[in-house]
Amino acid sequence: MTNQYSSPIAIPIGDTVIELLADNGMNMDDLIDKTGYSNEKMIQYFYGKEPVSQDFADKLAKVFTPPAEFWLTLDQNYHNTINRLSKQ
Repeated sequence: MTNQYSSPIAIPIGDTVIELLADNGMNMDDLIDKTGYSNEKMIQYFYGKEPVSQDFADKLAKVFTPPAEFWLTLDQNYHNTINRLSKQ
């Protein structure tokens, strides 16, 4: 028996990014300027419509404290939870 927690909800990376933007006194325009990604492309990542790329994770890591691996894992966990919940 494993003691692995399975979240009952799926949280896309956008929720975390929005919190970090607010914590750092930034807005989406600031993030667009710092990453070079368009608002439309970021929305795809934020809502989990497209898996986070290594490049985007690297750029988020330069803007915020969590490393790129954090963003990739967070996104992977989101997609895994969506898949698990859709099978229930």
